[in-house]
Amino acid sequence: MPAAVKTAGFIMTLDVAFGLVGLAFPLVALAATFDVWVLLLLAYGAAVTALTGWVLARWPTRRRRLVWTAVALALLLPASRRWFNR
Repeated sequence: MPAAVKTAGFIMTLDVAFGLVGLAFPLVALAATFDVWVLLLLAYGAAVTALTGWVLARWPTRRRRLVWTAVALALLLPASRRWFNR
């Protein structure tokens, strides 16, 4: 496997790990406030972490559909994080 592919897999592994750690904060906030927006944020974080984990689990196959899913995640995540930080 090329070094760029291994590096991308490592970065995605870090993204999943930090995503799982980051889910603790909305979970605590949801338990404290029971706000709908916090629930949506928790659902978004869980969905992104699950999708990234799914792509990472199938990373060694390197199918074309998987590559485009990884590209879409790479484009979607920074844009959506900017939207949530308004």
